[in-house]
Amino acid sequence: MGMNKVYNRSTLSNMGIFELREYARSVGVDSPTMYKKDVLIDKIAAVLEGEIAPKPRSNRGRPPKPLITKPLSDSSYINTPVMPVGKTSAILNDSASNDYDDFEEREGILEVHNDGYGFLRVHNYEPGDKDAYISNQLIKKYRLRKGDMIKGNVRKIREDKQIAVFNIISVNGVKPEDVIRRVNFEDLVPIYPDERFKLELPNSRFDIAIRSIDLISPIGKGQRGMIVSHSQKNCQFCCS
Repeated sequence: MGMNKVYNRSTLSNMGIFELREYARSVGVDSPTMYKKDVLIDKIAAVLEGEIAPKPRSNRGRPPKPLITKPLSDSSYINTPVMPVGKTSAILNDSASNDYDDFEEREGILEVHNDGYGFLRVHNYEPGDKDAYISNQLIKKYRLRKGDMIKGNVRKIREDKQIAVFNIISVNGVKPEDVIRRVNFEDLVPIYPDERFKLELPNSRFDIAIRSIDLISPIGKGQRGMIVSHSQKNCQFCCS
């Protein structure tokens, strides 16, 4: 049995996927939604040529929706009411005013939790009543980090919820857009000291501690020196 003259391969290829699936169901292809278009055309051809036995169509389930064949220019079947422009703008203005009327500015240090969200600690990085919640989306959007000084607008979303930051004004004193491209501290290029500090003074010939620091562990610009001594030893003259 040859392939149907009306529905040959070129005709099937020009069909849309939904129309092709509906035709596949009518000829007896099993589960046509599981196949891609090329495979589905092969399945239809195999059923029409008798290679695969057609499966009887089940009457269970909701009947398929009819395809819309009317052109878009024909608006006789469109009954959607159109809202006047004045009412639409009034509704939008009312919703916007309700969202942003009740807010205030707060500034604090960001504490990030392991789950991605954070809190704005207002009082010396300690939990308090004026702390504000910062969502994971804001932290990812501006690439905020633990310890950043955040200044933003906060408001209460619901009565039973904690106040939350919904807009960030500044991060470490600059605009939040300028902080997005900052480099991690681990990726910075170190600049090693190339100029030495001479601690010994011309009139301190007998200051052995300062001279020993210059001889044993000289200090350059950008370095720090630390003296480790026993608790009972007197090293005040070294640190003064």
